[in-house]
Amino acid sequence: MYSSTSAANRYATVQKEALDPRSLDAMVLVKAAHRLESLVTDWDSIDSREGLEVLAEALRYNQRLWTVYQTELSSPDNSLPSDLRRNLLALSGYVDSCTMQVLAAPDQAKVRTLIHINRWLAEGLVATPNASETLPAGGANGEGDILDLQF
Repeated sequence: MYSSTSAANRYATVQKEALDPRSLDAMVLVKAAHRLESLVTDWDSIDSREGLEVLAEALRYNQRLWTVYQTELSSPDNSLPSDLRRNLLALSGYVDSCTMQVLAAPDQAKVRTLIHINRWLAEGLVATPNASETLPAGGANGEGDILDLQF
């Protein structure tokens, strides 16, 4: 029997396999930025307990993403130039610090900073000199797609 769920799972697998790692990283960064941005545009909802929980979950998603980057950047097998790795690790430390500050005391400006960092890095990932590709359409802001980090 053919089910729409299994078809969607097959499509997600094919989509993931078809994307190069840089594009996939960029999409995940944009998704995390979008989740945070939706909270900034409705900042008054943060005053409620439910709003704080949504903010905390969006921050945790973003932090899990940056933790993956920290792990990859710290690997001796990482092929990036050492200066770039050090700079990205320093940036990831700043993202951790900023995230903890927002969790302790919600601050719209700090959330905007996290959004800008993610978008800036995503733009850099897709702006390669030998490729004219842009972020693939769809998925960057959806729920339950290949961009969900499950730990």
